[in-house]
Amino acid sequence: MAPLSDTERLRKNAAIAASRKETLARRKHQTCRVFELKIQSNKLSASQREALTMVFVEAKWLYNDCLASGDVFAYTPGPDVTVKTKDGTLETRPFRFLGSQMKQSVVAGMRSSIRTLATLKRRGHSVGRLRFRSAYDSVDLKQFGTTYRFRGAKAKVQNVPGWLRVHGTEQLDGYECAN
Repeated sequence: MAPLSDTERLRKNAAIAASRKETLARRKHQTCRVFELKIQSNKLSASQREALTMVFVEAKWLYNDCLASGDVFAYTPGPDVTVKTKDGTLETRPFRFLGSQMKQSVVAGMRSSIRTLATLKRRGHSVGRLRFRSAYDSVDLKQFGTTYRFRGAKAKVQNVPGWLRVHGTEQLDGYECAN
């Protein structure tokens, strides 16, 4: 792919700026709402069940690897992770189910937690530290249309095969999905 000329680049940047301005104007008068949807676990295939389980397992691996690195703010997730096994040895494992935006959200959550602890400490509260996790139960899906999307009563999640049946999609009627 050839690089854009200066006029094409300026035209593209102007279109992006106009789109952003339009979105901000539209959302200025909207109210943010959170809806909870539930996956129908009895309708999952074996591969979907494994993928969903492994997303949370890999998120735990990433969290613990990031914490073990010593500097959460300098950590950048790669294609694989170092895991401490039950017998105490270190093993390198590749990510198969955790998408790049999910990785970013796990690391961003850790950074946010550290900033919150620092703020509390400055205000005189007694704070602890982040600890290694044995389970991870929540992964942010950052970008509608990329990490997740809906079609009727079904949802598609990045790196999970097929469409997942979910309860509660009727709540979304008439609303615009944002992040």
